[in-house]
Amino acid sequence: MAPGGRAWRGETVQEVEIRSIRSGETDGRFTRFVTEKRVPISGSIELLHPCNLKCVHCYCPPGEGNELTLPEIRRIIDEAAAEGLMWLLITGGEPLFRPDFLDIYSHVKSRGIFVNLFTNGTMITEKIADHFAAYPPFSIEISLYGATEETYERVTGVKGSYARCIEGIERIAARRLPLKLKTPVMTINRHELDDIWAIADRYGLPFRYDPIITPKMNGDQSPLAYRLSAGDVLNIDMTHADTARAWEERCSKPDEMLPPDNVFTCGAGKSSFHIDPYGGLHGCLMTRKISLSLREMSFRKAFEQILPALQGGRDPDSKCNGCSTHETCGRCPGFAEWETGDHHAHVDYLCDIGEMRKEVFTPRADGSIALSLFGADGGVAAGGHCGG
Repeated sequence: MAPGGRAWRGETVQEVEIRSIRSGETDGRFTRFVTEKRVPISGSIELLHPCNLKCVHCYCPPGEGNELTLPEIRRIIDEAAAEGLMWLLITGGEPLFRPDFLDIYSHVKSRGIFVNLFTNGTMITEKIADHFAAYPPFSIEISLYGATEETYERVTGVKGSYARCIEGIERIAARRLPLKLKTPVMTINRHELDDIWAIADRYGLPFRYDPIITPKMNGDQSPLAYRLSAGDVLNIDMTHADTARAWEERCSKPDEMLPPDNVFTCGAGKSSFHIDPYGGLHGCLMTRKISLSLREMSFRKAFEQILPALQGGRDPDSKCNGCSTHETCGRCPGFAEWETGDHHAHVDYLCDIGEMRKEVFTPRADGSIALSLFGADGGVAAGGHCGG
């Protein structure tokens, strides 16, 4: 089948989506088709784990070598496109660190796939920016680790990286490409969060932040030295109006108990997938223990097998069973796997955050929200965890 993907009633997946968008039925016919047929509509690929920076919080382990070659990547992309792939996140490590990055990017674009690119921005040259302008991605997200050179380079460990990041941002912004800025919030850059946001505003760019630092995907706990406390996460939630409103809206809905029949309650492996640098197919980026080799089998065969491999009930003794705060804790089997080595495990850190959010943002009868966790200085007092 030519690029365009699996057909349905004579139409490709792409044609169904385009017609659904034009008719305003994106939540109807197309969604039902993707779900019922288990079409791998979206995916992500890590091109490599190495990077030109040395960020203290990075979850990537050292590179093992033996990454997928350009011909292997082209073959996998072609097979995924034939099955209906439309959206692909390209990430790393630093994806631009691969000498053949533009070859990979161009091949993905040639298959009619929408590309999201995650990069630190420091390797965006005039040549690369011009290539993006000629063949635009759907979006580019650049991580900005600080508002000042001192803080940024304390995170990255590389002199001159702040200036190169700003140059990369300006090259993409000057070409009016779809750019977003983001930052992982940690102990050594938290004080500049609002200033980082102000930089995004100055360029007229969308901005998002993530206050949750994870271990490395191989279980190395060293990034946790830079993790915010649960109370600090709550303080950030409370002091940023959009975030606070989002949590208030979520907490205003009726409690829904976590269903006990499957440890994975998300879309991992259903209509999405992840490919690691060595050809392993996973349900998502964070599920590493369950993997099928795309060097040993076709994409179609691996994708057909990954969902059954992920299915299975949670540990009957898990504290998460029947929990009503899972909407606020950010519970994820992949996160639990990185944190504890077991995707069935309960994560106290997430549970602390979830319970505190639930307490603070759940509207009371009079429509107000509780501030009982906050002291006179606005700081969050210590909280308990599930089962505590």
